Amino acid sequence: MTALMADPNPLLKIVQLILALLLLAAVVIAGRSIYQRLPKPGAPLSVSEPAGNFELNIVLRDLTAGGETQIELYPLEYAALQREYTVNGRPGRSFEEYLKQRLRGLSPIKLQIDATGRGKARLSSGAWWMRATLAHANGEVMEWRLPLTISQPIHTIELSDQNAYERTKKF
Repeated sequence: MTALMADPNPLLKIVQLILALLLLAAVVIAGRSIYQRLPKPGAPLSVSEPAGNFELNIVLRDLTAGGETQIELYPLEYAALQREYTVNGRPGRSFEEYLKQRLRGLSPIKLQIDATGRGKARLSSGAWWMRATLAHANGEVMEWRLPLTISQPIHTIELSDQNAYERTKKF
């Protein structure tokens, strides 16, 4: 029995070699196909698709729109970013600093608010994060930070002094 195992059939060895080469080629082709679909490093992210099928309406409720208003929309999942910070965060570094660093590479969609306190944007579906600030003439600044999941054709977000993330006043 040992003599039979020591001298395998040469045809069997050739078939095994061909199958091994085919398997290796399939793995290389699959890896190359996946790699080609990845975004290129340093390439700007396509934040606003011209064919965004979803409408986001922002309404300033019970607020005077007379101050300077800035609304920025980022295509990121806020909860995932918080989990990433928890896992990869450095001691002594706050989540605010981590968030600033992560947002540096993204170009946001900026919304304009009209005189009636309304703004509109066309977005693609998925996870978004909104950061809005309203600076009043008296030095008070209100800020909103909201994670958004865009999945319906029309979304409306109301910003008021009750749902503000932070209120500060400069003296």
